[in-house]
Amino acid sequence: DPYTREWQNGNSRWDMIDVLRAARALRPEGIKWPVSEEGMPTLRLEQLTIANGIVHESAHDALSDVYATISVAKLVKEAQPKLYQFLMLHRVKSKVLELLQLGSFKPIVHVSGKYASTKNSLAIVLPLCKHPTNTNGVIVYDLSVDPEALITLSVEDIQQRIFTATKDLPEGVNRIPLKTVHINKCPVLAPVSVISSEDAQRLAIDLVLCRMNIEKLKVIAGLTEKIVAVFSGHSYSEQEFDPDLSIYSGGFFSEADKQKMSKIRSLSPEQLAKADFSYTDPRLPEMLFRYRARNYPDTLSAQDQLRWNDFCKNRLSGQQVGASITLVAYQERLQELRNNCECNKDIINALDAYAIKLSKSTEIKDVGVTIKN
Repeated sequence: DPYTREWQNGNSRWDMIDVLRAARALRPEGIKWPVSEEGMPTLRLEQLTIANGIVHESAHDALSDVYATISVAKLVKEAQPKLYQFLMLHRVKSKVLELLQLGSFKPIVHVSGKYASTKNSLAIVLPLCKHPTNTNGVIVYDLSVDPEALITLSVEDIQQRIFTATKDLPEGVNRIPLKTVHINKCPVLAPVSVISSEDAQRLAIDLVLCRMNIEKLKVIAGLTEKIVAVFSGHSYSEQEFDPDLSIYSGGFFSEADKQKMSKIRSLSPEQLAKADFSYTDPRLPEMLFRYRARNYPDTLSAQDQLRWNDFCKNRLSGQQVGASITLVAYQERLQELRNNCECNKDIINALDAYAIKLSKSTEIKDVGVTIKN
């Protein structure tokens, strides 16, 4: 069951980057906050550890980064214990919902990388409604922006200004600041009372403007229905049809399916190839096939091998949604590293050889770039 690691035994994905953003913006005292060469604030781990005298011997080494992150978390806890405790307590869904208070027209502070670093990655937002297709989503509005567009624009125009990349919007057209807070992803939220008048001035937040925009939102007729239509009409269907990408968006698995899933790792590869689980969830047969192909390729039939090769080819060439990196982009990145980085050339050659092996095994004839020695 892919969900249990997320919640079992009190587990959660509490991302320290947003905790650090909150500490820097709301309670910066007690921590030295580094700036980049361009004079901009930075939360790069290696810079934070240097500024605060934290041992971080091998930046970007996975284990070293883990220890450094733990030390940075301790730093926040010691410097701002009340903030740390509040954010830790309110990382779970039940506490997040207490803060959101849908229908109350009560604003909250939302700290997230969704907001510009020039705005301290922070906004005062108003929770508006539940997301129509994501049970773990609550749609909020950034109160620093006049909501007039929500009144005058059609559902289709609003969708364009939300779901089109900023660089692709027509000149002079601004995004509409509707965001989705994912209550199951430990969002960093706080009551507006954490921002004093001095804090507001330091952070360039206009509290009066925010209150005025709340009053405007209150009187927009049919606002909830309009927003529901906006987000109902935006389709992520390509990704949702791929089981690898839909274990969190496609709903929970039934208890009957979970019991069958729990048996998978106890079976030998040969038993797994012959097993018939008769799942009720349409995602699971494809997930099981990919599990076998990735872990026990020798058990695939000739027909299954062709099916797997076709999947890999489409994923690596970018023809299928969900590719983390295509072969073309992979080799372009290797070329950049070879030209601009004092990297171990043997490692780059090995990575290049791996790409060539993949291209041959999947019959991708043109991967775009050939690495030059």
